[in-house]
Amino acid sequence: MDNTYLLLLTAHSWVRWLVLLTGIWALVNAFSGVRARGPMTSRAPFASFMGSIHLQVLLGLALFAMMGMGGMAPFPDGPRDSFGWEHLGLGLLAAVFATMANRAAKAPARAAPVFVADGTPAPTPTPAAVNDEITRWRGALLWTILAWIPLLLAIPWWRPVLRMFGQ
Repeated sequence: MDNTYLLLLTAHSWVRWLVLLTGIWALVNAFSGVRARGPMTSRAPFASFMGSIHLQVLLGLALFAMMGMGGMAPFPDGPRDSFGWEHLGLGLLAAVFATMANRAAKAPARAAPVFVADGTPAPTPTPAAVNDEITRWRGALLWTILAWIPLLLAIPWWRPVLRMFGQ
């Protein structure tokens, strides 16, 4: 169990940096998209941010399970006795918000084409499409910012920056 615990703890520590890097990518992308008011061509930053947080949460849940089975306290050096539960809850909340950011960036479902009496497709209004893009950018930005708040609060900043198998 010790080797598995150290492996999970090291992976959880290193994935934290992946979460922060993909989060910065998503945040910069969302800010620039809102500012440019252009079309959203890729959801990759938001999907990467969401995926990395989900991986982090899964590693954290595995750590919590192992610690519970071993009778270990999650954060014996934490600022409060409740920090372990706060860490878990804030991580889950950040994952939900990152998922919402990814969903906001997703293109809305297209309605079936409308045809006029002679069988030709009816023209689609262009301003609505532009407003849809602006709404997508703003939604992705809002949820990405909301994901950053619990994310930054959940990180145990007093711990080693890069943990290496037992530090």
